[in-house]
Amino acid sequence: MHSPWGGVLARLHRSWHHSIYVPYSFTAAYDHPACYLLHRFLPIYLPAIALRFHIMTYLLILALTSLEELFTYSGYNVLPSTIMLRGMARRVDAHMMSQGRGNYGPLGVLDWVNGTTLGADVMDDLQDEIEKHHVQERTGKAIDDAGITADGLAGKLKGKARKGKGRK
Repeated sequence: MHSPWGGVLARLHRSWHHSIYVPYSFTAAYDHPACYLLHRFLPIYLPAIALRFHIMTYLLILALTSLEELFTYSGYNVLPSTIMLRGMARRVDAHMMSQGRGNYGPLGVLDWVNGTTLGADVMDDLQDEIEKHHVQERTGKAIDDAGITADGLAGKLKGKARKGKGRK
């Protein structure tokens, strides 16, 4: 969709989708019909046909995908998320404002691998999320609590073994 030698699809995508510089929620679905079919519709529809999803499973996947696109194309960096949605929205903003020169995927993993990241990469976003949610402190506390619980359980089991009625 973004290569200079991409042919007709790349030209159609640039003339439709990248005619908008600042994203808002409706731009998630704004693309040429052929590009939309190949880039958005078929990657969701073909696995459902091939794996024969239940209709409710397919509708759930469709709803989650639609919400993710709605939030990432919203133009807001403060989103109701706890994991990666804020970084995804920032990457989509940079992609739209640069007219498709980088940040091709909202997750940023392939951009990080291929060196096409504009601005901060996915590792910076993960580090920010880890610091924001105090993951290291919370995991240390969870490990300590698990150790205390295991010690208490071991003490109770030892006490029951002595008090029980066993064979003599």
